[in-house]
Amino acid sequence: MVNLLAPVEIPCPNEVTSTGCDREVARMDVTNSNVSDALLAICGQTLQTYTDNTAENAYGACDYPINFSGWLLSVGPHMHELGQSSRVVLNPDTPDETILIDIPVWDFHWQGQYNFADPIELNPGDIIRLECWWSNPDGNRYVVWG
Repeated sequence: MVNLLAPVEIPCPNEVTSTGCDREVARMDVTNSNVSDALLAICGQTLQTYTDNTAENAYGACDYPINFSGWLLSVGPHMHELGQSSRVVLNPDTPDETILIDIPVWDFHWQGQYNFADPIELNPGDIIRLECWWSNPDGNRYVVWG
């Protein structure tokens, strides 16, 4: 089993100005404060990637290159209560693009494994993209992964 993660960068609503809305304060409040910055680096991104995120519409994504041959048997999106939608795509933005799972309206209680009827073949050079959308319109703190 391989866990694929996407950066989580959910700012406070514009009208909220508490100290919890500072990203560094939020980052230090999680168990492993380095995960958020590590995910940005793993995904080849920076905080600039997410400057358009708002509390009401935050997005995170990461592309994972496949460097082995094998079979994908299932996927298991996991986003907790701020999640709005999630999608996993094989070979995005190519003629071979395949949507592996698309949950346009997220429900916290759907977290689990979704098994494919037929295994999906993976080959070196394939890309798996994980995309997540969140909303935190009533939040009083910046939310990072963890």
